[in-house]
Amino acid sequence: FPADAPLPPGLDPVLRRLRALRSAGAQVSQALQWVQGEIRYWSVALGEGSHRPALPAEVVQRRWGDCKDKTLLLVQMLRALGHAAEPALASLQTRRGPAEGLPSPLAFMLSPFMGGPRG
Repeated sequence: FPADAPLPPGLDPVLRRLRALRSAGAQVSQALQWVQGEIRYWSVALGEGSHRPALPAEVVQRRWGDCKDKTLLLVQMLRALGHAAEPALASLQTRRGPAEGLPSPLAFMLSPFMGGPRG
């Protein structure tokens, strides 16, 4: 994920509203809700877009993005609000913590309902 992915100026009013919230928890929650509500999930897994997130300005302009795109947008919004934020990949299909398992793309590609790994 690029660390220098600038936010578009069009997000300034949204960030001002978020900064006006009193608690850090409210800022984070409202930023997440904004991304979930205003940016439609749509995945086009072709070429570079299959593994590299689109820049936040592009995602906001087109109003859609996949999980990587929306994650980078949210992380950059949270950082602009002064919160430490890092993207993390997690599997809801395993009960083990990330430190207890070996790295494997299969943990994210197979579900227990399809005969995939279980935690």
